[in-house]
Amino acid sequence: MGRIGQGLLSPVIAEIFDHFPMGIVLVDADLMVQAANPMAGDILKSGDGLTRRGDRLAANNNSDTDALRELVRTCCDNPRQESECFPAPRRSSASPLLIRVAGTSKDISIVYIADPDRVRLPAPRALYQLFGLARREVELIRLLLKGQALEAVSRELNISVNTVRSYLRSSFAKTNMARQSDLIRLVMASPACLSIDADDG
Repeated sequence: MGRIGQGLLSPVIAEIFDHFPMGIVLVDADLMVQAANPMAGDILKSGDGLTRRGDRLAANNNSDTDALRELVRTCCDNPRQESECFPAPRRSSASPLLIRVAGTSKDISIVYIADPDRVRLPAPRALYQLFGLARREVELIRLLLKGQALEAVSRELNISVNTVRSYLRSSFAKTNMARQSDLIRLVMASPACLSIDADDG
């Protein structure tokens, strides 16, 4: 560990674990849950796609649970091999949960969980600090991240479409971007996404 002692390393890892912009569950070869970050906890609590049955990670049905267990056991037995992926179907959505399993040791595997329907919104303060965006520009970007068109943004913020376009142009200028898709990509790739407000609506 070099100069980083165990007492410092654990809080650092815990911070990364808690703020990682994806669900993470640590499981053993029998799918016994050892730890889960807050996003994973929310996903499992919904009980759709993946859940906890007692202390074990489980899918919606036994066959999917068996398939997941097999992937986890493979990764536990061969921690250096390439990670395995698995779509977990859901009753509430046409989009499955997207699972990736990676081995870390003979005892523990990491299950990464992405929910395509879960909107992830960077915190306003982080956007202001990173890009110098004004309050309305931050509101605009957060609504664009939800997939809203400019007309819907104008209704949501109770301003004209021309004013929305003006805020978008000023956001381009402050971030050195020229297209809406590039602006969204920049924001989503930034550390602002480690300081997150979750929106499940």
